[in-house]
Amino acid sequence: MKIKTALMVFLSCGWLIPLNLGISTLFSWLQYEVTPLLEGRYPGNSFPFIKFSEEMIAVSFIWLGMAIAVWVLIYFRKHEK
Repeated sequence: MKIKTALMVFLSCGWLIPLNLGISTLFSWLQYEVTPLLEGRYPGNSFPFIKFSEEMIAVSFIWLGMAIAVWVLIYFRKHEK
């Protein structure tokens, strides 16, 4: 029973991990790419900040949708007549 509870907690809250990665990567892009450009310097970073941020935010919303769907299914199964 503890494993099932842990999985439900991870399903319900785990979507925050890729969301945090996506948002923090977006802020890193602002810090490491945009700020130097505004100061007249040209950064040489090759990491695809925006693409990674976009993918992580998309993963988090897909995960959130799945978590909501699971909880809706649990609710309706419990309240069936």
